[in-house]
Amino acid sequence: TIAFGMGIDKPDIRRVVHYGPPKTLEEYYQQIGRAGRDGLASWCVLFFKDSEFTKFGSDFYVGLLSEEQRKIQESSRERFRMYCNASSDRCRRVMICDLFGEKPPFERCGTCDLCKLASSGAGATRDFTKEVRLICQAVSLGSGMLKSSVLPIIKGTFKGSGTSKYIEPSIAVGMPGLASEFKKSGVRGEILEELIPTLLEKAFLSKHSGKTVSSFRNFDLYSVTEKGSQLIDDLNAPPVILAPPQGLLEQERLQAEKVARLKKELKSAGVSLDQVPQAEFEAGDGPMLQAATRWVRLIASFRTTGQDEKANARETLLANIFRWRDRVAVENRMSPHNVLADHMAHSVAYSLPRSLEALVQIGVRVRTTELHELLANDVEMLGLSTAAPEAHGSASVGEGEELVVQLPSGIWNPPHAWVGAIYKLGSKGKLPTWEVSYNRFQQGEHPEAIAMKPDTGRPVKLNTVIAHLTEALMQGRSIDMTRFGQLMPSLTKEQWDSLDSVAVHLEKYFKQKDVARAILGHKVDTEFGQKTKSDRQDEAFWYERIRLFRLCRCIGFEPTFAPSAKLQPLA
Repeated sequence: TIAFGMGIDKPDIRRVVHYGPPKTLEEYYQQIGRAGRDGLASWCVLFFKDSEFTKFGSDFYVGLLSEEQRKIQESSRERFRMYCNASSDRCRRVMICDLFGEKPPFERCGTCDLCKLASSGAGATRDFTKEVRLICQAVSLGSGMLKSSVLPIIKGTFKGSGTSKYIEPSIAVGMPGLASEFKKSGVRGEILEELIPTLLEKAFLSKHSGKTVSSFRNFDLYSVTEKGSQLIDDLNAPPVILAPPQGLLEQERLQAEKVARLKKELKSAGVSLDQVPQAEFEAGDGPMLQAATRWVRLIASFRTTGQDEKANARETLLANIFRWRDRVAVENRMSPHNVLADHMAHSVAYSLPRSLEALVQIGVRVRTTELHELLANDVEMLGLSTAAPEAHGSASVGEGEELVVQLPSGIWNPPHAWVGAIYKLGSKGKLPTWEVSYNRFQQGEHPEAIAMKPDTGRPVKLNTVIAHLTEALMQGRSIDMTRFGQLMPSLTKEQWDSLDSVAVHLEKYFKQKDVARAILGHKVDTEFGQKTKSDRQDEAFWYERIRLFRLCRCIGFEPTFAPSAKLQPLA
């Protein structure tokens, strides 16, 4: 609290923490002066956002000051901003001495965070030419750029400013090319905003304040200086060598800690770290990293929920896949990796594909039929056969005499989209995950291949892909129902009538668990670990049929019933 600076003389204060900056550097210096008056080491910590300095220029804070007083306070505020955003090529004590016109007897104090950073080597200067040029190009597109607009313009995701979402013509014209250049550059987007305060100090950018109509709120507008324009125009300009901003170093520190934790997790689970490229660890993403992580966490989830049998069975399956791979590699005089890469082996053991076509589509090229047979045998012997949907109409329902729901065939348009369906783009304007799976399915890819090799790089269960395709129908998309129907369970007329009689007593858009409870009783509310194997199988059986029933209800499909026909599973 600022009030703490008012006359309290307590000598042994070890730490002063500011949650937000004071208005000027003089105020800050006076307040942190309360620390360490006994001569012992103390710490001063300041949490801030760059935008917090801008608000102090509004009439709310300076409206009663004279023009000269405003200029003095603005100068001190900007020096304070530079002090807070300083990089490791500066010293905080030297900066404070400069404010009061003092010449310290040292260039570096050796005790402030910037000096310690410099001595550790972490703050060594780097070439930021690509990053600075991108920022200057983005800022040059507008007639005064908000800091919050710079990164979206560089990425090509800028949607306009203000309530009208206005986009200046120069930005609309220049943004696509800039976004393309950004993607090619390999620059990390999170770096860019952190560099802007440094570019102000180094005179690549300039800044002036704007005000809202009420004058009670200020905002900063950025422009490119002559120095910044020269960098844009001259591709052979001298490199821009800067000390990395503290925000960037903090991001890198947190990322390094995350990578260390991830490596420890994988290593403790027996995963060879040599099989995962370091670039994937650093990016926190990639097919090999995702496959290994998903596998390790699947096994851990089984162990922590008391399902050791499942964990042991999965590990046995993976070991058998690796033994098969090593044998085939020797027989064919090939590298084991060229027979089946580690990440593909993990994906196969995770998703448990049942079709030969899916293995071919994910890239298995060596003795694919042999691997397919091994999977089929091991899944059965190890009790890993999931309660996967039977082919539509192929259930044992009275040797063809039982009436079952007849789904359409060929490309089919649902009668209407579900009224509760909301279309939302994914992060950074990407297609939602369900739509990516749907597009791949419509292009002929097997659902199991999509599950083992999704665009995210993280293998998923087959039922996840089925849920994506179900969502596509909910959204009113047409789909190949011949193939989709073969993923669905056989739903008899008797089962349909049971579900229908329950649903009429529930709300229009019922929850699946409410229907399951009405059919199976309150045992569905039992904790998962306390359910018997039989209970779990019953639930899986009915939930598959409830999902199909709910889909039909939501999209307005009225089924017809006919004797079951034995269809082949999706191949």
